[in-house]
Amino acid sequence: MTVPAFDFYSVCSALGSAFAPGTIGTPTSESAMRAVYPHGVKSIPAYPAIVLQVSHGEVVGNSDNWSHKAYIDAILLLSKRPGNPVTVEASRQRWLPYMLSATETHLKLGVGAQTGWELKSAMPIGWEWAEVNVDDDPFDGIRVHYEVWIYETMSNLAP
Repeated sequence: MTVPAFDFYSVCSALGSAFAPGTIGTPTSESAMRAVYPHGVKSIPAYPAIVLQVSHGEVVGNSDNWSHKAYIDAILLLSKRPGNPVTVEASRQRWLPYMLSATETHLKLGVGAQTGWELKSAMPIGWEWAEVNVDDDPFDGIRVHYEVWIYETMSNLAP
């Protein structure tokens, strides 16, 4: 069996790093990012926090590479529900621009380029206000949908 070069775990780690505490800015009147969970989570001990959730993907085979398009949601958990609706709405409005611009300097993340595959870009393609459960704990937040492009050379796939 041929071992694929494409490392999806590293892709999720790279996307998560765009939201890491100290990397993503903090809106005025908000608490700084506390944690990022790019590979799943069972509980959220501190927030605000980001959880990445892989939705689905597509693969297109070309003559010299495979183009992978993954859809990954970055979910900002602001507070446990039910929060004060006015405070939650204000927090969502303050955080949204930061969520959308988090990958601006990471559009070409460059991960994997030396190993036959490359994480080419991570672009926000939509967003929505969200109510999310993590291990039966309800949170108010924002869900930002990202389209992530990965290119894998075919030479890595040949037996």
